[in-house]
Amino acid sequence: MIKRRTIIDACDTILDYKHLEMKEDGTTFCNFGIDAILRLLGVVCFFNKKKDRLMMANEMVEFMEGSERFTEIPFEESIDSDDLIILGLRKDTNGDGVIDEKDHGHVAIVYPTGTNRSGKWGCVCPLVANIGPKNGVMGANYAFGMKPQAFRYNV
Repeated sequence: MIKRRTIIDACDTILDYKHLEMKEDGTTFCNFGIDAILRLLGVVCFFNKKKDRLMMANEMVEFMEGSERFTEIPFEESIDSDDLIILGLRKDTNGDGVIDEKDHGHVAIVYPTGTNRSGKWGCVCPLVANIGPKNGVMGANYAFGMKPQAFRYNV
């Protein structure tokens, strides 16, 4: 089991990386942020060997859906958990009904220190270490436009 304090320390380290801030053209780096945090925790799983590159957010969610290393859990179970949990939302940004590698979703790691009340979603949400338009610790409802899927890492 990865300790809560270790997850917090890894998130804090990566959230401080200036090269993961949003670029002027709107490019964001949630996939790089997640990968960097996980590597600090000794977890390496999001490199696509066939494409010889890091997975994009949509690909990460698809990988977690079909992997024995992750278990999808109800969103509510991501709150106040001691486990390593990744939230992910696949997105069809083209509006063509097909999620492909040009489409970009979002991923974030649950920051296991508290919760945030969401009027938008009508529920309590976990805090996340978010790498996106704004990097930092925030409620999942600020990091995602809609409620994401939740995945527990199986140690």
